[in-house]
Amino acid sequence: MENTQENWYTLPIEKIFKELDTSSEGLKNYEVQKRLIQYGPNELGTTKKRNIWLIFFSQFTNPLVYLLLVAALITYFLQHTLDTWVILGVVFLNAIFGFLHEVKAEKAMETLSRIMALRAKVKRDKILVDLPSAEIVPGDIVEINAGGKIPADLRIIKQDNLRADEAILTGESVLQEKNENLLPANTPLGDCSNMLFGGTIVVSGRGLGVVVATGKNSEFGRIAQEVAETVKVKTPLQYRLAKFSRTLLYLVLGAVFIIFLIGLFRGFSFAQMFMISISITISVIPEGLPAIVTITLANGAFMMAKRKAIVRKLMAVETLGSITTIASDKTGTLTHNQMTVEKIYSFLDDEIFLLSGSGYEPKGEVKPEASQNLLDLLTVGVLCNDAEIFEEDREWAATGDPTEAALVTVASKAGIFKEKIDSQFIRLDEIPFETEKGFMATLNQYQEGKNLLVVKGKIEKILEISNLNFSAKEKILSKMEDFASGALRVLAIATKELPGNTKEISQKDLTGLTFLGFYGMIDPPRYEAVEAVKNCLQSNIRPIMITGDYSSTAKAVAKDLGIIREGFDGVVSGGELEKLSPEEFDQIITKNSVFARISPEIKLRIVESLQRQGQIVAVTGDGINDAPALKKADIGIAMGEGGTDASREVADLVLADNNFATIIGAIEEGRTVFQNIRRAIFFLLSTNVGELFIIFLAVLLLPYPYNLPLIPVQILWLNLITDGTAGLALALEPTHKGVIKFPPRSPKEGIIDRITFWRIILVSLVMLAGTMLLYQLEINAGADIVRARSVAFATMVVFQILNVLNSRSLKESIFKIPFFSNKYLIFSLVFSFMLSFMTIHNSFFQKLFHTTSLNIFDWLKILGVTLSIILVVELEKYLRRKTNAKY
Repeated sequence: MENTQENWYTLPIEKIFKELDTSSEGLKNYEVQKRLIQYGPNELGTTKKRNIWLIFFSQFTNPLVYLLLVAALITYFLQHTLDTWVILGVVFLNAIFGFLHEVKAEKAMETLSRIMALRAKVKRDKILVDLPSAEIVPGDIVEINAGGKIPADLRIIKQDNLRADEAILTGESVLQEKNENLLPANTPLGDCSNMLFGGTIVVSGRGLGVVVATGKNSEFGRIAQEVAETVKVKTPLQYRLAKFSRTLLYLVLGAVFIIFLIGLFRGFSFAQMFMISISITISVIPEGLPAIVTITLANGAFMMAKRKAIVRKLMAVETLGSITTIASDKTGTLTHNQMTVEKIYSFLDDEIFLLSGSGYEPKGEVKPEASQNLLDLLTVGVLCNDAEIFEEDREWAATGDPTEAALVTVASKAGIFKEKIDSQFIRLDEIPFETEKGFMATLNQYQEGKNLLVVKGKIEKILEISNLNFSAKEKILSKMEDFASGALRVLAIATKELPGNTKEISQKDLTGLTFLGFYGMIDPPRYEAVEAVKNCLQSNIRPIMITGDYSSTAKAVAKDLGIIREGFDGVVSGGELEKLSPEEFDQIITKNSVFARISPEIKLRIVESLQRQGQIVAVTGDGINDAPALKKADIGIAMGEGGTDASREVADLVLADNNFATIIGAIEEGRTVFQNIRRAIFFLLSTNVGELFIIFLAVLLLPYPYNLPLIPVQILWLNLITDGTAGLALALEPTHKGVIKFPPRSPKEGIIDRITFWRIILVSLVMLAGTMLLYQLEINAGADIVRARSVAFATMVVFQILNVLNSRSLKESIFKIPFFSNKYLIFSLVFSFMLSFMTIHNSFFQKLFHTTSLNIFDWLKILGVTLSIILVVELEKYLRRKTNAKY
């Protein structure tokens, strides 16, 4: 027997039994053992784990790390052992941070495997036994009960009032009513009403089903396999840093080679030029950059955590600032995943009442003011009801059917509380809800000598058993269609007084009921999500909705959120997308903002389409159905409350409060992270290129030994102490006002953009001119080489300190930034200056760094020259703003 059938929902039970070689009495034990060998245990399995050492050593496969290792090798041969260990320490610190975060990501498939770790009641040899779900095989007969989790994919044999919550798999918020009816081929997953899927939950009713797929062959297993096969794309920062490092490597080697040849041409010896080349190499390599990038990302992650966004993968921090599109799940992300009554039509008043508030929290207003007829309607809605709402850990939740919980909530808003009403009007009998009947009925004590029959359910059924004439029914149906056009789910209610001696109700009592009205409910958008979507649009970030729900519901929610807007066509279903060619698919994705009835495969294709079009995509979700798309996205964002472990483990970011608005705060922090990395790189390179220019010009024009205004040990000190401490402080620069209002960076934009590049050149030339001017003045005045180099060294120290202030903003004037807003920066400037001051004036350091003391007039002269770096950059910024030059 081969289990190759996929469309089990199209076959009658008899044929399924034949296909699976089973019966209603269950499998024989010996047959089970054979099938366990054939199909394997009912588990998802795990992906092959990456070797932990390979994960660690992969952190060193970066061109910038190669540069630092070369620098470490050079300093080792120069016998600067301390510098060697400092550089290696930076490399290993960076590797450890990356290693720790990648190890966490490897837990994804382990979590998926735990999804189906449960027990089930299974028929074996005609006897019902309780077994671990791992022992279930195709052909097993499984008993289904309310509150249980489905252990495998089942075709329903029989059922009684069976309803399932499949949001974790399909993303659809409405409970699925189940039956045994045959379905046509190509029925979407969310419409397979005669099937139950592993991992979903039975909310009400009971039944019996035959197992048709287990483990990796189940719907959960298929999605788990997609997650395993989905390749996680590199973050934009990884691409940019790799490209930047390669470019820097080529430029360093090229510059060193050219200077080496020029020196030889001018008559310098090979040994002299080798030492000069080493000096240049040390000057240009930004030794502190990996540590600065890591600390910047770590600080960004810390700031995001304070805003309820927990970062799982460090490199993802910066990517948030690059996002151009947010593809969001609807249920539980943009909405509460809690049904809410928004409108009530009171037939006896012939009036529609509007209700505020959302979710199960019993807060809100009724407009216009509630009439007595409305209060009566709300009261009986609580009587014919088995749900309860409660507050736990400052959050409101519910037990029972979400639809019934919505009725309890709306009654509470009007001061009608279930506990009090149930005790006042004691239930005597009931007819439970059944899908075929379409209603629930209760009999309650009412007044002396009278009992009250309350019936709620589908409006067509309630109208059928009411005492209304044809025109009244037509009027009610017209009102109902208005509700339905707004994607509101309608639930009607009617009552009838019965004699006080009536203790039971039957079908004969269900005639001539008084129609009271109907509720209109929906899983509404979160209030904060509406604001978040608005912020997205203002930030030039495109929000789109991807949901397993129906088109009408998705459209209504999207309109309330502001996602459907001018220039985008509207709602496209998964069925429509499946028929399109790749080119047509991309066009539809570009033009539309809402996608309904979407399967996990189509959701993944949507993400891939957006990425092909050059978008940096964030995907939100909370269910197993979201896992492949979350992994594929540039940023996968999972829900911390109520979401699945599987979605959280493959995600880059977890929202602790399930608040879509938190994403905007995280994006703001992500943009700050990139700006801080760019600020630090600008600062490091402008200094290092300035040093390169100084040595290049000296080799080209000055005679030996005056051709080196700065010697290698002085350059390394500048790079590791002055550059390092200030660069790290720039990594902690707080978010500047208005960051979120700027459009996302182009995905093609490098770490060094055109403006930053030319400013690096400008600042380097200022450093070159100022340092060479003071150095040459000392030489012309007859100073010895040690004093001249001490002046040049001190000049570069002050240039760097003042350039840190320039680096705090690449756009705004430094005088608009609060000076003490970054206390780390102030400390680093004082610290680096004091250490550098000691290298010039302390006798011990003078021997190490070949310096001599300077007097107060030397320092004033140096300060006067170096202030030019602020004046020049401020003038350049001013001219750009004045001429509206593009940044």
